[in-house]
Amino acid sequence: MSTAPHKPGNPYGVGVSVRLASGERGTLFPLFGDAHVHLGLIEPALLPAGGIGRVLDLGWSTPELLKWATSIPGLDVDYAGNFLAAEGGYPSDRSWAPAGATVFVDKAITAVAEQVASGSSAIKITLNADAGPVHTDEVLAELVASAEVAGLPAVIHAEGAGQAERAIRAGKVVLAHTPFSEVLTDDLIAHAAQHNLGWMSTLDIHGYGDHTADFEIAVENLSRFVAAGGTVFYGTDLGNGPLPLGINTRELEALKLSGMNHEKIVYSLSSWWRTTPVSRSSFISEMSDNTCADFSTWLASARIVETTEVEYL
Repeated sequence: MSTAPHKPGNPYGVGVSVRLASGERGTLFPLFGDAHVHLGLIEPALLPAGGIGRVLDLGWSTPELLKWATSIPGLDVDYAGNFLAAEGGYPSDRSWAPAGATVFVDKAITAVAEQVASGSSAIKITLNADAGPVHTDEVLAELVASAEVAGLPAVIHAEGAGQAERAIRAGKVVLAHTPFSEVLTDDLIAHAAQHNLGWMSTLDIHGYGDHTADFEIAVENLSRFVAAGGTVFYGTDLGNGPLPLGINTRELEALKLSGMNHEKIVYSLSSWWRTTPVSRSSFISEMSDNTCADFSTWLASARIVETTEVEYL
């Protein structure tokens, strides 16, 4: 295998070769983002410097979410509002979850309508049987249907035996985590790839570089989901343990381990927001082409630029 450095100018065959107004050349991408974060557990102002220009917050209290949506320079913030849980369900018993972050669902239509009214761009539903009660099949179906009527994706945290299958069979949903509680059957994986909107990766939380049993299960499930044609969104569950404040090379390496090629990994970093126009893009300088050891570190060297700076070659 050759150890020669990559040649400058889009060395991995992804993105678009451009020149900035300053004269600097490099590779341009749609603005990179993290589709699973909890801003209340990190310092969000540091994310743009780490190459993350947009995020989806997947559960917090409404006043803080409304503030973050307009107050963090250089960071576009979408949010899913509150955690919609069964009475006494996850994450109501967690010390990190602030008052008002968890809503116990009485009437599904009302609970979803409240999230829509707060400006949510997704609906977060929890099914964590390892941490307490979970929704009945009837309530789950009503929540997913109400989200679909509202035009918003239902994003489901599924944990514990049988919960991933319940989430996957709930319809056009997004899984907030690649399933890690158990290895899924091939038939269920095929159903997910065909009928779910996608899975958020969140692989690195299972060991933070050490490959735990949960990590191995998640990679096994994601590998078959990818092979079956499923859509993967780059999401890290940022705020859950020692994760870097920016593009996470360990998450990218885990995506490669799961069979995703360069094009699919790049797509995962921007596809959640593919219909939302922005005035900024992600840019990798040609100086990174010869200094980065591999694709993951090359991607993680991305910085955010204004689209008005870009000249296409």
